[in-house]
Amino acid sequence: MYHLKRSIYGLNKSSKFRYFRFHEAITSLSLSVVSEDHCVYVKKATRGIVFLALYVDDILLAGKNLDMIKATKR
Repeated sequence: MYHLKRSIYGLNKSSKFRYFRFHEAITSLSLSVVSEDHCVYVKKATRGIVFLALYVDDILLAGKNLDMIKATKR
């Protein structure tokens, strides 16, 4: 019924491909990777700071400025 791309589904490397696609999308939003942990991203601005933590298929956003968090979610 559905045609699935082999590079994304059914392979052991599928999580690696998904991570790289996620990484490209997040870094295009001007979030940068924390050097100590490659699953934590940070965005610093004059308005505040936003942290994004990725664990398997869950994302946690944290920060003091609610407008920046909402903009990151969009």
